[in-house]
Amino acid sequence: MTGEVSSSAEEVGDTTTPHEPPLSARILRRIGPANVGLVVALVVLCAAIRTQSDKIFLLGNIINIGVAVAILGVLAVAQMVVVISGGLDISIGSTTSLTTVVVAMALHHGVPTGLGVLIALGVGLAAGAVNGLIVIAMRINAIIVTLATFSGFAGIAYVLSKGLQIAVNGKFFLDLGTNKLAGIPYPVWVLAVFALLTHLFIRYTVAGRHIFAMGSNEAAARNTGISLARYRLGVYAYAGLAGGVAGLLSIASNGLGEATTAGADQGLTAITAALLGGAALTGGRGSIPGAVLGVILLGVLDNGLVLMNANPFYSQIVVGCLLIVAVGLQQSGVFDRMTSRARKARVS
Repeated sequence: MTGEVSSSAEEVGDTTTPHEPPLSARILRRIGPANVGLVVALVVLCAAIRTQSDKIFLLGNIINIGVAVAILGVLAVAQMVVVISGGLDISIGSTTSLTTVVVAMALHHGVPTGLGVLIALGVGLAAGAVNGLIVIAMRINAIIVTLATFSGFAGIAYVLSKGLQIAVNGKFFLDLGTNKLAGIPYPVWVLAVFALLTHLFIRYTVAGRHIFAMGSNEAAARNTGISLARYRLGVYAYAGLAGGVAGLLSIASNGLGEATTAGADQGLTAITAALLGGAALTGGRGSIPGAVLGVILLGVLDNGLVLMNANPFYSQIVVGCLLIVAVGLQQSGVFDRMTSRARKARVS
């Protein structure tokens, strides 16, 4: 009888998973080591705003945050991919402004809306391809190239529009800017679909793994037969395409095309969101969920200042501080140590 009990106990013991990592390690693995700090910061920020306003967690306010960050989110997702590849696109905001002007002018001259949408995507794609071709052909650092086109694309937009706002009317843009699907505004759906497709591509395709490899170790990637020029061109063209999508959302949101510093500034903020989301300026590290979290953090920050009737310019100060903290944590190796621990927990 005793032997049977002992045997049963052993069988029960066999059904357990003694080597299963602790709950904290499993949560860390799911969220991603680089995103843990973002989640904590987001929770703390929401709690702080809640002490001043009870509107932060209202469904309508949450939806408003989503709409407010939709354009920035699209740009940040694209910027994350560029940074993972080892590059940087400072011009992506100017691409957005240029797109709004070109599309607004085209529609103003009677171009059908469907063709106008294709023009927006084409302008963005062409602008990104220009960046990629210059980087590849002239072997100039991407920061220098995109800093030049940051100014160049914005200048073209100003010349074409003569510094004026061009009104855009039409059912498509009105619906895109105001209508909802399942209670969620279309701009939020655009961001969600764009981010999801990019995440699936970068994480679960051979091309995505090659982009990570190119950013991690360019020489090693070249030795394995990866066409660095082709991938670099593709990455920058994709970033330009994202600028075109953001341009369409901007027209839907504002009802006009214009050359403005706000669009260019949003491109720079997208870099901040990507770095907050765990991207490494040296390349080879980052995630799309991290970029989205970074955007949400910035959106909640802006929204919280509005709810508390605080000066919105404080947001710029906080964003600057957050950027310094994010880069400082990267250089200190904190994210690398967290990633190493998560991998050890997975193996054990």
